[in-house]
Amino acid sequence: MPFINPKSYSNIMSKGRSAWRYMHFRYRHGQERFLKEYNQQRRVEAFFSRLKRRFGPSLRSRIGTMPRKEVWLRILILNILVVAGERIEEEFEMAG
Repeated sequence: MPFINPKSYSNIMSKGRSAWRYMHFRYRHGQERFLKEYNQQRRVEAFFSRLKRRFGPSLRSRIGTMPRKEVWLRILILNILVVAGERIEEEFEMAG
């Protein structure tokens, strides 16, 4: 199912695609819930985009459980870098 924030002028019968109709119906009849899920998906996609920009799209490990471990380590390192960056920003704000 697509998660696209519909424009105000779009209608439910656009091109007759069932996935589009269902998404549009959910938007019109539960806008608050739809937007909550839409924003959650946006955050997840932004996180994976940031992860791929930082470490590249491919893994170096190929055998056994190593690819999974490599992904978890990349996520851990990225989270540590984000927290460290936020602390540095806070220190600069307090000093300046």
